[in-house]
Amino acid sequence: MSKARQIADLLADLDNVATSGQYADLAGNPTTVSTFTNDSGYITSAALPTNVSQLTNDSSYATTTQVATAVSDLIDSSPAALDTLNELAAALGDDADFAASTATAIGLKANQTQVNTISGTQSTQGGRITTLEANFRMTAEHTATAGQTQMAIANLTAAPTDLEVFMNGIRLASSDFSSAYAGGTSTVTLNEAAVVGDVFELVAWKI
Repeated sequence: MSKARQIADLLADLDNVATSGQYADLAGNPTTVSTFTNDSGYITSAALPTNVSQLTNDSSYATTTQVATAVSDLIDSSPAALDTLNELAAALGDDADFAASTATAIGLKANQTQVNTISGTQSTQGGRITTLEANFRMTAEHTATAGQTQMAIANLTAAPTDLEVFMNGIRLASSDFSSAYAGGTSTVTLNEAAVVGDVFELVAWKI
């Protein structure tokens, strides 16, 4: 047989081969995954872990316990109101440059050479500081006996600037009594005698 005839016959045979290109036209084509066989070294489904407990960390990875310990060490003994970064930021007024803001505020205060040293109780009047004597507010309570007209408030350090008298919770007018101070005690004399059981409160002020 000539070479030309052989080639012609081979070409004729090729005409009988399916040339659609469809997978279904292939003879012996696999139809399911189970038909495939893995080469050695490939992971099979049976070898895949199905839960976290089957995984093993490398030595460089932290465990849950190690993370919890690190967080606990970071918080240490911080109070509950200051144990997060958000709480710490809020305590600093959310000021990203708190140190500079504080330094600026300190720089605005008067220094020692700009103020005079003063002592005692101070008050501001007309924009000026006035030095006042040490002040106090002392109280004393008395339950009256029948016909009582006098009662006292003791342990005063000086004669009071003002003395108030309350009878059963009602403030008496200054014209309803008189008072006298001697030796740390102010004595109140009522213009009208008290009734037994009346409760008097004496309030002495020093400003």
